[in-house]
Amino acid sequence: MTAPPPTPVDKAASTLQRLARVASARRQRAELEVRLPRNDKLLAPFVTASPQVVDFFASQLCGPDDVVIDLGCGDGRVLRACLERGHALAVYGVDIQPAPLQRARDALQPWADRCNLLQADFFDDAVRALLGQCTICFLFLLPDTLAMLAPLLKRELKPGARVVCSVFKFPDDAWDADSCIEAPAPAVAVEARRLWTYTVRGTKMLS
Repeated sequence: MTAPPPTPVDKAASTLQRLARVASARRQRAELEVRLPRNDKLLAPFVTASPQVVDFFASQLCGPDDVVIDLGCGDGRVLRACLERGHALAVYGVDIQPAPLQRARDALQPWADRCNLLQADFFDDAVRALLGQCTICFLFLLPDTLAMLAPLLKRELKPGARVVCSVFKFPDDAWDADSCIEAPAPAVAVEARRLWTYTVRGTKMLS
């Protein structure tokens, strides 16, 4: 049986829904941008991923043999979720802001022997050394920061390593995504529960 053609009211409702989704995504980005400190070394605002995204990443995208790094780890909730589920061999967190990083240290104390938390900007030599040991990298960062990070990650992560971006993806001219996954969370806007996945290809580049 053929569905009846949409009425003008149906079309108007569909348009309004689409505009509402776009407006929601723009509001979320604006909220992140106004919290971004005006300091060249602070490349990521302290805004946490939704609990549903954190749970999905830790339970579905990480495994017991993974070495996980979170650039802009904040209070360490992503890393803690991986450890609580037994889905990480080791975890690394990087954040330049001392207050949330101290909260991360407190939260991850039960797994201190499997954690390395570093107060640094993303382009520090110590961060490069950590990246070379990781199998999966979690990012909840603004697009401009992601664009700056793409060459670093492609160079320093091992071939086969995965990168997962929450909400925002790398610009298309910086890195093509393997897939876009939506964490199951009906009460959360679609834009806030998207995860973009990437894989490092080929031979590791020499700096």
